[in-house]
Amino acid sequence: MRKYHIIYHATGILLDRGAEQPVIGFIAPRIVRAINETEAFNLGKIQLFKSWKSDFNRDNKAGTPALNADQITRLKTPFKKLKLDQELLFFRDPQEAEVHLNNCKRALKHWFRI
Repeated sequence: MRKYHIIYHATGILLDRGAEQPVIGFIAPRIVRAINETEAFNLGKIQLFKSWKSDFNRDNKAGTPALNADQITRLKTPFKKLKLDQELLFFRDPQEAEVHLNNCKRALKHWFRI
């Protein structure tokens, strides 16, 4: 199985935790093992939805995110295990989303890839 680095871009949520502006989306970099890119995207999407539901949306008030893949990259690494923090980079406006997305893409440049 191949390893893929996927950067998900989620929109269509509303997390209002007393901040000036509510959170409207998140960027989520993930590493997924799959046979091809399509399967990697779908498996990562399922994992992300499960994580979203259990961690942030137990009462269904935040909404279900619309997920898109901004980048799917096949990784070629000599390391058996390759982990990435299961973090969500929340944003309040499109400019903040662009900053998070560029940071994720820049971080990938230092990894082994094809």
